Amino acid sequence: MNQPLLATLVKRDDSGLRLGAAMWIGISAVARWTRKGIVEHVYELLSFLLPFVIYARSVSSEPASWDTAELQAVPYLLGIAHPTGFPFYTLLGWAYSHIFIFGTVAYRLNIFSSFWVATACYGGYLVSRELNVPKFIALLAALWFGVGSIVWTHASRAEVHDLALALSVGAILYGIKFLRTCAIKYYFATTLFFGLALATHPIAIWLIPGLLVLYFLAHRKPSFRELSISLGIIVVCLSLYLYLPIRSAYVMGHHGDPTARLIGTTGSILLNYNDPSTWSGFIKEISGSQFHVSGAVWAAWNPSQIQNYLWQWLTSLNTEYGAFGIILAFLGLQRLWRYNRRFTTVLVLLGTMAIPFSYAFAAVEGDPDRYRLLSFWLIPILMSGASISLGAEKAWARKAIVATLMLLWGAQTFYNNQGIFNNRNNMGGRALISEAVKRIPQGSIVVTTWLDAASLAYGAYVDGSFPDRTVISAQPGQYARMYPQWLREAPIYVIAPPGNAALGIGLKSLGLLDGSHVLYQVLQRS
Repeated sequence: MNQPLLATLVKRDDSGLRLGAAMWIGISAVARWTRKGIVEHVYELLSFLLPFVIYARSVSSEPASWDTAELQAVPYLLGIAHPTGFPFYTLLGWAYSHIFIFGTVAYRLNIFSSFWVATACYGGYLVSRELNVPKFIALLAALWFGVGSIVWTHASRAEVHDLALALSVGAILYGIKFLRTCAIKYYFATTLFFGLALATHPIAIWLIPGLLVLYFLAHRKPSFRELSISLGIIVVCLSLYLYLPIRSAYVMGHHGDPTARLIGTTGSILLNYNDPSTWSGFIKEISGSQFHVSGAVWAAWNPSQIQNYLWQWLTSLNTEYGAFGIILAFLGLQRLWRYNRRFTTVLVLLGTMAIPFSYAFAAVEGDPDRYRLLSFWLIPILMSGASISLGAEKAWARKAIVATLMLLWGAQTFYNNQGIFNNRNNMGGRALISEAVKRIPQGSIVVTTWLDAASLAYGAYVDGSFPDRTVISAQPGQYARMYPQWLREAPIYVIAPPGNAALGIGLKSLGLLDGSHVLYQVLQRS
């Protein structure tokens, strides 16, 4: 009786040993996989978190001026921005600024943009990894992009191009994934990000040539049904532009546009730009015709100007990365071409096609650098390509050299641009608001140029620091023939730089408002 029992125990023992060994092997394998996964996730997290912390330490809490003040306000108000209206930015920014209630509205919308540039850094890391770049070098590429002077400056203020950049990076990332795997889900993701980028800013139109090349270079072409679904995704995204007439009609129907009572105006700054509830206003808003965009589009294709555009772009790259960085990018481009020509072709086309337009549009655009953010994002990825191993070669020395150069030059870029941290102390338009509220009585109409009108409108419509004033964005004499009628509604004040006010429109100087603005009052005409 003891013998069978012993045999049973031995058998049980053996099963236990086998089970224990299997569990140990399984746990070890999971541990190794988890350890690898954790390391990868740490790099991914750092590629986002480090730039975001830098940007968050650089943003101001005060309203700015110009487009920045507008974009600090429009999403919060659920308003309508200047052409092309930027509906996805507005809707997403509205949700964000009302869910995350911290600091001033200006600060929230500044941080909103910081988040999206940090997301673009993270996307750059992921694209580099798709190209088989080592983790550490991919991280260095993402961080170097993030601390360039142009990128860092734009990341520390409210900027619609920051969201457009992040969405364009998403389209590129999933486009590369589709080329690598032929998985249709990645093709759908590419079209989704592209569609949302278009609904944010029309600069995304310049992704189209690269996306067409991506389609033709793919080993597995989407079927007609899959193409139809992709087209449907884009159409749904573009339907966000219907927000403009719908919201405008609501604002007008609920008397939310303070300029509606004034003859000759076509919509209020921040709240109802161009009044797109009308057909003519809607066409103006989505076409950008006020800014001569069509002329810039044609000029972008002018062959005689391509050489000039290229040279100007290289000059901008020198500002961001220096001559050595540009050389490293060209070396990386050559390496990437040898590694995978399809990936490289698509990546370069998607990243650079907007460059000619950005220079052609510079004649009417106050900040053309923001139209080149995607090209600045591309360059460190090309640099990281210099570290890629080809075939069975042992390239540890190559990787070490590339990593060392990128670490040193990227650190120098960060050191050189530390002054951008001082942006957090920038009072922006607050000083003008503080002076104007002392000198301009409530109930008044205030006419000033776009640069300052956006600041005053923020005070009038967002935080109440300039209450009960109607702000008009215009040159002093632009609405001069309307002033007699407007004076029946309210007193009119004009703010202009010294010596810049139009003559002969019945202006009385009230002296300096501050060091760079003169305050005028429009006199009653008989």
